[in-house]
Amino acid sequence: MTQFLKYYAGLLLALATLLPHTITAQQMFRVNNGSTKYDVKFTLPCRDYTCSGEAIVSMVVKSTDRVVIQMNFSNVHFTLPKPLDTLLAQSTTGTIIHFRDFESPIPCADFDFDGYEDIAIPVQDSTCIFTGGATFDIYLFKPTENRFKPEQNRYIPHKELTELQHNSTEILGVNREKKRLISYAKEGCCWVSISEYIWLGKGATKRLRVVSEYSVEDDYPNKNITEIRHKLVNGKWVKKVKKYTNTGQ
Repeated sequence: MTQFLKYYAGLLLALATLLPHTITAQQMFRVNNGSTKYDVKFTLPCRDYTCSGEAIVSMVVKSTDRVVIQMNFSNVHFTLPKPLDTLLAQSTTGTIIHFRDFESPIPCADFDFDGYEDIAIPVQDSTCIFTGGATFDIYLFKPTENRFKPEQNRYIPHKELTELQHNSTEILGVNREKKRLISYAKEGCCWVSISEYIWLGKGATKRLRVVSEYSVEDDYPNKNITEIRHKLVNGKWVKKVKKYTNTGQ
């Protein structure tokens, strides 16, 4: 029996070494150009193509290892472009996987147009009907009043933005020129919707307001299109709806 147990233990060890990428382990990532001010560094459990679980996200002063903001999140979830062991083998450091900004699973953008970059944390939400649960929670940057203590800066969760994001199939688009947010939704092969939002009010009363909606339903060979414009007239919002069909050739 002792010999059998030794053989069985040896077999398990051999299998573990042959399949290293199946073991879940803490992995560190760093994005050097996702933000104009900071590098984004994050650590969480990863396995194969998936990283999921509790994560530590840090904002690091560029070209240094000085952490000025550190946050803990319990529901971070994203997929990797390649298996974890492949990314590690390709990493120049061997331990930290570097992403370019457009590859980063944690995007930075100024979602409320106040001049400060905010952050989107990838999460899993089973109620998201368009994305199968893969979406983002949005956190807005709140600067400290003491510019000599950047460690007092923090990110605040924003419920309205997060709800809007959870109903989108892609990360919210940011039109800095027009100061508009763009929400995208797609269902199946044949329905697409694009909506634009502006911010109204200031401070605690600041809220989102839809100003245009555009949807296309593909009923081959025709496309049924709906355009809705929202305009403020004499202090009241007026909605104008236009529907038409593009006939296929």
